[in-house]
Amino acid sequence: MANIEIVNPDGSKDFGIIASDIAATDTKIAGTLAANDGILIGPRFIRLDFNDGRSATTKLNFVVKTTEGLFLNIPNPATGGLGIQMTMSIRESVPWGIVGIKFLRNGVPDSTIQVTNFVSSNGTTSVNLKIADKAPSGIRTIVLIGPDGADIPTSGIFTITGVKR
Repeated sequence: MANIEIVNPDGSKDFGIIASDIAATDTKIAGTLAANDGILIGPRFIRLDFNDGRSATTKLNFVVKTTEGLFLNIPNPATGGLGIQMTMSIRESVPWGIVGIKFLRNGVPDSTIQVTNFVSSNGTTSVNLKIADKAPSGIRTIVLIGPDGADIPTSGIFTITGVKR
């Protein structure tokens, strides 16, 4: 194995997390991960780069959290089809008391996803989602809303598949 890369849920490389002192054997990989200040909280995946030029993104994931302990972990893949109603549960840290969640499409709040029945208790946030029949397919980023009303950007994503269910 030649290297380890850290990737975001959308498959892009996360340049804010650096892997060093990587040592691989037939049965294990060991090393150190260091995160830069200001990176987004949320899930990341490990991509293995092999000596022959191939790579493989593993299903192993870990969650980046703030020094205060705020984190976000979502089911992967988090997807929904057109016109559906579903409940989404998100694990987050206690005692942060997240008061809301929103979805951004191209950096703008997405009005095609209706969020209702927001409940946050004991480290789990649960929301009901209703996806519009004509919602554009594609990736939305997940933003948590803190107790002070401030947006807390994350690396979490939700994908609308474009398939009516």
